[in-house]
Amino acid sequence: ECVREGWNGFLVPAKDFRMLAKAILELVRNGGLRKEFGRHSRLLAEQQFSLKIVVEKHMKIYSGLVASNE
Repeated sequence: ECVREGWNGFLVPAKDFRMLAKAILELVRNGGLRKEFGRHSRLLAEQQFSLKIVVEKHMKIYSGLVASNE
């Protein structure tokens, strides 16, 4: 769920070396696309995986486990 096709990267089927090579070449040739993917990846990380968000998600899990054992 960290890569969104065409927004912050390319999704390549497993073992499809031709498609992987094509995606790599696209990134090598297109500096603007690399920067765009980087910006989008940073935004996604800040929105979904910040320390605060990760801690909150873990606390909900722990609270649910404690409540189910009471």
